[in-house]
Amino acid sequence: MFRISLKILITVFVVSSFSAHAGIKKRELFSAELPTGKNYKMVTNFVTLTEGQSLPHHIHHGIEFGCIESGLLTLYIRGEKTALLHEGECYQVPNKTEHWANAQENTTLVASWVVDVNQPLMDTRLPAGRSNKTSTH
Repeated sequence: MFRISLKILITVFVVSSFSAHAGIKKRELFSAELPTGKNYKMVTNFVTLTEGQSLPHHIHHGIEFGCIESGLLTLYIRGEKTALLHEGECYQVPNKTEHWANAQENTTLVASWVVDVNQPLMDTRLPAGRSNKTSTH
């Protein structure tokens, strides 16, 4: 518990110190409540997709957030409006929400997940009646 509290304190101090310097601009990209507990970890990856490449229907046992570094990506999130994401745009996928994506051109993004350490990062085991085949619907 002390270790987690110390990390939070250090993070708050660093962010507060960063904000206090004149001339430094920052823009919040997104904010989310994170799962709590010792069974969660944060994973961050550079992801590269070639034009026409797709990610299958899947979920994460935690939240996903990311930003498009270059390219154009169509992101489908079950129950939400489809998003066409351009360079510099960010997204967030809620915990255990089915989603999939298609690269409209060569695309690089930085994606982070806060996920349950006891589950696979990308889980394609979907509820009965749902397919993990890539589609545009």
